[in-house]
Amino acid sequence: MYYILEGRKPKAATAAEWAVWWNTSPNRFIKQTVIEKVGRVSTVFLGMGFHKNQLFETMIRDGLYPDFQERYETWEQAVERHDEICRLLKNNLSPNIEEESPDKETEARRERLALNLDLIEIDRITNE
Repeated sequence: MYYILEGRKPKAATAAEWAVWWNTSPNRFIKQTVIEKVGRVSTVFLGMGFHKNQLFETMIRDGLYPDFQERYETWEQAVERHDEICRLLKNNLSPNIEEESPDKETEARRERLALNLDLIEIDRITNE
């Protein structure tokens, strides 16, 4: 199954219609963001029916996550996730959903460590 974009919405098309659209439309490139020392985040409209009509795709090129790829059903989902991936990468966090949030135990450990460091600093200043 082939699709073209009308505005931001996919529309079913013939193979011939898709081929013309694919070779002439700038709309297939949705967002491109270069993040220094990490890579290029690229979100595009594929125009071919894949699993669950996931017609939009984000990949990370030329960098730390060469195998990263996600697909989405809507333009809005693709743009939202593109922006989220960029935010994560700029903060030195993994774009992989399962790695995005540390478990509660790890988060609690980080908070205790930060609190302990603050207390050590307060104690050092007080005893000077």
